[in-house]
Amino acid sequence: MFISVSGMSSLKELDLSRCVKITDAGIKHVVSISHLEKLHLSRTGVTADGIMELSKLLNLSTLDLGGLPVSDAALCSLTVCFSTFLSPNLTTVPESGQTLCVLSYCQDLLLS
Repeated sequence: MFISVSGMSSLKELDLSRCVKITDAGIKHVVSISHLEKLHLSRTGVTADGIMELSKLLNLSTLDLGGLPVSDAALCSLTVCFSTFLSPNLTTVPESGQTLCVLSYCQDLLLS
């Protein structure tokens, strides 16, 4: 699904939860919104590859990935912005030492 983000450069929050047609292709457009602070992607069609693209969003404080296929590689790609996360929401987290190390960067963590 194509998302038109022209003129949205100052957008602070975007909720795409349950928009199942949002895919990795749409995420390539979302990451152009440089001032984005809160992003909700639960129950979308975004894969681990799309999650890795989110590392370009350096102002994120809240990230909702509930129900998405979160992999170690995807989480590691987000370490750049994890130090600013206040409340990442992850429902499917791979169980590995690497994941726990990455998640230790979070100030608060909501697992549901």
